[in-house]
Amino acid sequence: MLVLAVRTQSETAGGALLLTYAAGLALPFLALALGLDRALAAVCRLAPWLPWISQGAGVPLVALGLAPFLGWYARRPALL
Repeated sequence: MLVLAVRTQSETAGGALLLTYAAGLALPFLALALGLDRALAAVCRLAPWLPWISQGAGVPLVALGLAPFLGWYARRPALL
């Protein structure tokens, strides 16, 4: 991004490009900070279900980890 900003025709255009890039990086973090209270409340409501959710999310992760060793990637086009 810095190289692109340096290669612009004017300093103003390069500065505007970097400002836009920085704002785009900051927006998700600002949204997370503003919605943190709601997110924490939702997690508190889900607290009784978190062990089940964790185990349910772990099953696909283990399957993806075993896939190369079991040859699932080699057979994938046949499964589609």
